[in-house]
Amino acid sequence: MRSNIERLLFESRVSANKISKDTGIPATTLRDYRNGIIEIDNMALKRAEILSKYYEEVIALSKKTWTVKGHKVELVDFDHDLKQIVVNKDGEVKHTITPPTLNDMYDMIQALNKGDDMQYWIDDNDNYINLK
Repeated sequence: MRSNIERLLFESRVSANKISKDTGIPATTLRDYRNGIIEIDNMALKRAEILSKYYEEVIALSKKTWTVKGHKVELVDFDHDLKQIVVNKDGEVKHTITPPTLNDMYDMIQALNKGDDMQYWIDDNDNYINLK
């Protein structure tokens, strides 16, 4: 759990505001952890669990795949931390989505984790995604 929190707070480029928006933990508190004003050793267990789970579900991106309406949706390396989202059906690439920012990518990952069907998403060719 500690290593997830350290990676999230000290190695990831996710802003304190973004983490706060997604977890409910105040951005000022997150910045205090990052700046050493509050030691992570003194973090409440509930807060530690929330941050560790957030890291695992959103930030730790290795081998992330989903199945959406019979399509394989996966993250592929693109530009450093930024990943593309590729939609495949029967081994054929149907759509590629390149999020404009890391925060947009994290929002998309969270949507997929919650079961979003991608119906109103737009791919890199400005086509609406319609998975049938």
